[in-house]
Amino acid sequence: MHIGIKPKNWGYDPQINTPFWGIAKNAFKGDIAGVLSGHTLIARTNMFIEQRIDQLENICVEHGKQIEMIATGLASLTTLVQTGFADVQEKLVVITNQLDDHDIRFDRLETKVDRLEVGFDKLEDKVERLVVRIDRIEVRLDKLEGRLEKVEGRLERLEGQLEKLEERLEKVEARLDNLELRMDQRFDEMNHQFQELVALIKSR
Repeated sequence: MHIGIKPKNWGYDPQINTPFWGIAKNAFKGDIAGVLSGHTLIARTNMFIEQRIDQLENICVEHGKQIEMIATGLASLTTLVQTGFADVQEKLVVITNQLDDHDIRFDRLETKVDRLEVGFDKLEDKVERLVVRIDRIEVRLDKLEGRLEKVEGRLERLEGQLEKLEERLEKVEARLDNLELRMDQRFDEMNHQFQELVALIKSR
């Protein structure tokens, strides 16, 4: 397929494989029997020109077909590119909207995190105050434990004294019991003597 005519190939006949100007030169070479007449030269020149015109027409037709194919391809490519750009733009719009939604969600999350941080700060303050109060309570408990130990020591001493007092009380009670027994015996003896005395008086 010929796609163009180069100037250096002008006058080239692919069917007879002989340059046009070569034919003209050969007309004047050789013997008289091999020389073409002027009529034959003109006829062949006209035929060559017609062939070249046909070739040029065929080339133009082929180029036109190629141009149409290229134009069709460019149109299809343009349509595809435009469709692709439209799809990309739609996807970019969707992605942009999604990113905006994500930005809104992240803003909400950041707000919640800020609130949580404030809440944690307040909790930490409360915990610190509780720690201080616990430390104070521990100090008070240590003091109370010290006082309790002293009280327990005093109670132990009092219990020892109480045990001694109980022992002394038991001894006193034993002595009182013995004294009561002796007094009862003396009272019985005195009562018996009194009765004997009364009987003696009555007998007189």
